[in-house]
Amino acid sequence: MVMRDSRMEWNVLTARSVPVLLPVLEDFGQDVSVERGPDGTARRTLHHMLKMFLIDQTGMVREIYTLAYLQPEVILNDIRTLYREERSRG
Repeated sequence: MVMRDSRMEWNVLTARSVPVLLPVLEDFGQDVSVERGPDGTARRTLHHMLKMFLIDQTGMVREIYTLAYLQPEVILNDIRTLYREERSRG
């Protein structure tokens, strides 16, 4: 499911269940531990390092931010760089 914020064009990826979300997290290289119930089934609780991915319009990952590098000025500058690149391609 992709959610959109009406003020900005942010796409945030989520899923209905842990089994659906896990392959996506794995594809992005997220180390994930899943909390399991007494019967061994996955709970909705996941533990992973927060990462944000800046993905361009072609679907290419252009930057990965962790909490240590999650600085609004840096992210905004990277977004502006992508915007300028897209405009120059015309």
